[in-house]
Amino acid sequence: MYGGLSTCMAQSIIRRLVCLNLVRADLVEISPSFHHAEIISLAAASLLRDMICVHKVNLGR
Repeated sequence: MYGGLSTCMAQSIIRRLVCLNLVRADLVEISPSFHHAEIISLAAASLLRDMICVHKVNLGR
């Protein structure tokens, strides 16, 4: 595993956090100038969407 978690692994971890009462999440900055194909930006957007969904589910409890 080079460079940390894969997007799939990170999504799996985030989705398992539904059972916890989290109040804060953070997504480290991404520099688009170094990633011309925007793959990293798309992965970050996907992870952020999952974080928002987990937060929304937790608000409904």
